[in-house]
Amino acid sequence: MISSQFSDKRIDDIFTVIPGNIVDLKDKDGNQILILDAIVNAAKPTLMGGSGVDGAIHERVGKILNQPNNPENMSNEKRFNCMIKKALGEEENAPDFKIRCEAGGAVTTKVDPEPQEFAKYIIHAVGPKYDGGSGCIRTLKKCYDSIMKEIFKNGDIKTVAIPVISSGNYGFPFEFALRIAIASIGNSLLKEKNRNYDNFQRLERIYLVIYEQRHHRDATNIYKKFEEQLKTEKHMVFWGAWEKQVAYCREILKNDSSQRNYFTLTKMFRLFLVAVRFLFPIPMLIEKFFGKFSWKMRKEVVEINTLVRTFIPVLCLAIIGVLNKMDTVWLNTHLGFVRFLSLLSVYFMLDTITYILSLIFLTDLMGPSANRIRTNILLIFNYMGMLFGIAQFYYTHFWNKITIWQALDYSILGNAAIEENPITMTLRVIEYSKAGIQFFFLVLTFTFFLSHLQQRVYME
Repeated sequence: MISSQFSDKRIDDIFTVIPGNIVDLKDKDGNQILILDAIVNAAKPTLMGGSGVDGAIHERVGKILNQPNNPENMSNEKRFNCMIKKALGEEENAPDFKIRCEAGGAVTTKVDPEPQEFAKYIIHAVGPKYDGGSGCIRTLKKCYDSIMKEIFKNGDIKTVAIPVISSGNYGFPFEFALRIAIASIGNSLLKEKNRNYDNFQRLERIYLVIYEQRHHRDATNIYKKFEEQLKTEKHMVFWGAWEKQVAYCREILKNDSSQRNYFTLTKMFRLFLVAVRFLFPIPMLIEKFFGKFSWKMRKEVVEINTLVRTFIPVLCLAIIGVLNKMDTVWLNTHLGFVRFLSLLSVYFMLDTITYILSLIFLTDLMGPSANRIRTNILLIFNYMGMLFGIAQFYYTHFWNKITIWQALDYSILGNAAIEENPITMTLRVIEYSKAGIQFFFLVLTFTFFLSHLQQRVYME
């Protein structure tokens, strides 16, 4: 981390959200026109112009290029298109329909008008079309990451204006697109500040520009939700647990067969893993309440949930053991309470199993773990919780014949406490569950280490 004595410039000193027209951006009082070093264009993959921000920028730059010493008889849009082709090393007669930038990418062209009356650079960023799936959401985040890389790469860029990409013709809901923009830009600034403070410090202003009047109030309210994270310079997130699960469902239904070659069985299993998470709303509600827009808090909530799932069976074991010692008669007449504690543990065990299966079989949607050491530790605690759950079921079945320690010996060491006891259906279910859990975690551990032979980038 940067020493506090050098970190006098904060992210919120640089980054702000303002209303206005990106090609004629004015200051906060609406008077002086701001001349920026770079303007981000919400471009099409061809980079050859279009409507909205794209069309306005092409028209404006084309007029600037139409100087007296350039008497070519062509439209402003065509004039800028020729300049873009030349900057990319193409002939002027190269086809306009050629893909020059994929969705999620960004390309910079230098205008450098004389005298300085417009931005020196145009950063063409191609956003995705919204289909409700997680793929387009991740691509939009990648788009802002690409924009920030272009800004950091060009050392003379100090002031930038960025539109809310994909919120127009590409169909992204404005509020969601704005959340992605704020979190992505803020996180990129934080990363650069920690990585290269000198490069971060040269930036003076990054304006996220809200064009339509009807969005101004919503934009102000959304920005306020992120304001504390920006001031304290914390890693931010832009979507909640419910939004993610819905997006995963749509992504599987739309793209599993057409893009990933996952057909009936695999597709249905993946869809089942996403859908079954809605049966466990407690972790999602806790994440929504405490996590909000804080990445760190969400990670801490996951760890707290893991601890709760681990020690719920231990607590249930202790309660049954204490009741057995205090009043065996009461326990005999209230077996429904004992069964309730068992069902509670089953619920949390199923939560653990389905969550871990999701991490394995939905990695392409959810992204890999942020930290392998942290994941190994959580994996150990999850396995302990499953063993404690088996011990609870065993003790619940034989609570009047064995001790808690004998139940734990059976679960962890495999020592049967009552060898002569006939195998009942309940005991058979316990034995099968124990064998299944051991096999599950063995395969899980093997799969995890194979998939993490190379560290991958985490997507929040």
